[in-house]
Amino acid sequence: MAPIADGTPFQFGIYTFYFGRGIVELEDASNLSEQPEALRHQLERGGHLFIRNCHPQNTVETARDFTREAIRQRGSLAPNTPLEQGIAAKPYKILVFSVSSMSLMLPKSYRSLIVHKPLISISVC
Repeated sequence: MAPIADGTPFQFGIYTFYFGRGIVELEDASNLSEQPEALRHQLERGGHLFIRNCHPQNTVETARDFTREAIRQRGSLAPNTPLEQGIAAKPYKILVFSVSSMSLMLPKSYRSLIVHKPLISISVC
C-alpha cells in the first residue's frame, strides 16, 4: 500500500486534519523486532512502536472486546448499537486506562521497552 501523501485532508466530524501535520502514518517497526536498541531508538524518536503480529490474533481480539466493554460501561458508546461496532456516544469523551501491567502482556523481547508511560489515553470519537 502506498503511503498517504502529506497534505491529504481527513474529515473527522466538524474538524479537518491533514496528513503530515496533525496525522501521521505509523511507521512499521516489525523488521526491528529482534533489535532491542533499534526499537528503543524508534520509540524515543516517535513516541510509539507499531509492530505487526506482536500478539496472537485471539489475544488482540480479547483485549479489543474488553476495552470496548469498559468504554461501554463508562457510557461512551452509543446506546442501542452493537458493541462490535464501537460507535461513540455524543458528547465525545476522553478515557484514560492504566496499563501498568501491560509489560506482562508483551513478549519478553519487548518488555524492557516499557518506560515511564503508565497511561494510555483513548479518545473515543
